[in-house]
Amino acid sequence: MRQISVLFIICLLNSSKLSSQISIFVDNTYQHEILSDSLSGKKTIVNQKTYNVKGTKLLFEINYDSETALEKNIIAYFYDSLDRMTFKEMQTINRKPIDLSQIVYNENGDTSVIKIYKPVGDTVAVSETKYFYYDDLKRLNEVRAFDNQEKPVERQVYSYKKKSLDPASKTVYRYDPGPCKQKHIYTFTDTASLLKKIRVSDGCNTASNKKYSVVYEYNQRNKIISEKTVLKGKNILRKRIYEYKNDTDLSTFYDVNNKNKITAFYSRTYFWHKVSYLNVKSYFE
Repeated sequence: MRQISVLFIICLLNSSKLSSQISIFVDNTYQHEILSDSLSGKKTIVNQKTYNVKGTKLLFEINYDSETALEKNIIAYFYDSLDRMTFKEMQTINRKPIDLSQIVYNENGDTSVIKIYKPVGDTVAVSETKYFYYDDLKRLNEVRAFDNQEKPVERQVYSYKKKSLDPASKTVYRYDPGPCKQKHIYTFTDTASLLKKIRVSDGCNTASNKKYSVVYEYNQRNKIISEKTVLKGKNILRKRIYEYKNDTDLSTFYDVNNKNKITAFYSRTYFWHKVSYLNVKSYFE
C-alpha cells in the first residue's frame, strides 16, 4: 500500500507554508490475519509514520483500526528552531484534541517540564505536569508527576554507575487510586542504555499480587530481537520476536504464546515519497 491518505499530506512545521513537492520518508506497519495458526495472506495497515527525508525526525503518524483500516487518530509532532520537540499532539481524525503534550527545556537544553493537556468541554486543560531534575553531572536524576490538583501520580528515580552518563536502572512508582503503590524497576544494559529488564509489582503482599518481568534481548548491532513477558518466575505470558533485513532494518515482528503459537503478526514497509505539504497549526498557536 503506497497510497497516501488525505490526513497524511499535512505540514507539521510551525513555519511552513503551502509549497512545491517535498521528499519525506514513510514507514507503514501492517497486521496480518491469522487463520488456523497460519497467515491467510490478508493484511491491514495499523500505523503510518512520516519522517523527514533522512528518517531522523518523526513528523506525523496515523493509527488505524485493525479491523476496518479506517483512521482512528493522528499524532502531530512540532519542533523548535533547534530541532527539539516542543509539542506532541494526538487528535481525532476531525482534529479534536485527545492528548496534548507541551515540552519545556531549561537553559542547558534538557527537558525541564512536560505538561499534558486533556479536553475539557470545548477547550483543553492541564491534567498532569512532570518536573525533571538533574544532578551535578547533568544526568537525569528524578522525574515527579502531579495531577491538576497537585497530587503526586508518579515518581521516577534514576541510578548510575560512578560517572557513567547512561543510567544503570530506573525505578518508577505509580500512585494509582487504591491501597497498592505500583512499582516498576527498569534495568539497562551497559551499551547505549538499552532496556534489559522491567520488573513490575503492585506493591501488595497478597495472593493476587501481580508480579511480572519483561526481558529484552539484542543482536550485535544493538537491535532488539526478543521481548519476553514472564509471570512470577518462568511462566512466559507472551514473547515478541523481531526480524531484520541486514541486521538493522526491522521487517517483521510477531507474538507467540506460552505454547509457541503465533497470536499476532506484523510487517513493515517503508519508502520515500514526494508530497505537497499543507499548512497545519498546532492547537496552541
